[in-house]
Amino acid sequence: MSLFTGGSTGRPKIWQKTIRNLFSEAFYLSEKFGFSLDDRIVATVPPYHIYGILFSVLVPLVSSASVMADTPTFPHEIINAIVRQKATVLVSVPIHYKTLAGSTMPNHSLRMAFSSAGALDKTDGKNFTGQTGTGITEIYGSTETGGIAYRCRAMDDAALTVFETVDVEIIDEQIHVRSDYISPNVSRDEDGFSRTGDRGGKFDPDRFILYGRSDGIVKIGGKRVDLEEIREKILSIPEVADALILSAPGSKGREHEIAAVLEGKISPKQVRKQLSKKLEPYAQPRNIKVVDRIPRNHMGKYDMEKIQKLFQPS
Repeated sequence: MSLFTGGSTGRPKIWQKTIRNLFSEAFYLSEKFGFSLDDRIVATVPPYHIYGILFSVLVPLVSSASVMADTPTFPHEIINAIVRQKATVLVSVPIHYKTLAGSTMPNHSLRMAFSSAGALDKTDGKNFTGQTGTGITEIYGSTETGGIAYRCRAMDDAALTVFETVDVEIIDEQIHVRSDYISPNVSRDEDGFSRTGDRGGKFDPDRFILYGRSDGIVKIGGKRVDLEEIREKILSIPEVADALILSAPGSKGREHEIAAVLEGKISPKQVRKQLSKKLEPYAQPRNIKVVDRIPRNHMGKYDMEKIQKLFQPS
């Protein structure tokens, strides 16, 4: 089977998945999280990406759980589906949990909620748990590697716990994985490990902290700059609701240049003024775009093709 990535790092890629890849993971997830005939699943994600096909097709298939045929995406649709279907499991993505903030969900039957396809905002996780009494289990992985680890936001856990069926090695902050879920066309070393493209650090033998993408560290004027740190500084500005930081090949002899696209009621000039107090000059974005909504795709991930067009000369 061929599956598309979510396209969060650029144009979506296609990865091959074998029957063994898919069903071994589905059987594991079903047993790990106790899916059964009594479960009723509402999924807000389509079944043509790895997260959707596992949790809304294959896990129900191997566990005999039922799943709602429709894919609700708007807050009122999601809430109505959960209540009407007496759902016990919600399979969703970070952007949908964010949109549910402030919503009420009376008389629900949820016992589990899952999130993947991007990092779940800590506040959004706490809000959902406060509204429903149900903690969100966050799944970390990718199309090509399958699932790698998980954490429960209700327990305020920053560290990810590695699935028992997966081996993780971290070498110079680079995360490498080995499992039966990895696509056959992914390159591996002699021990069967594949590099993920993410950075992390060991917390204890079975847990690790995810730092971010390997390409999230760039050189500016010979100095290492963490793009996620820049994002955090920008998000600390009250008028900014969301931010994405990009790195592009530099001009005039620079190795890289930093750009930022923001959601909020603020001007680029005001952003630069505030960042002058928070960041070194070399780490400040040279190009800032403020938009009503940062483009996202159907999985709630940033649509990089549309975002890159924002910075093209008109």
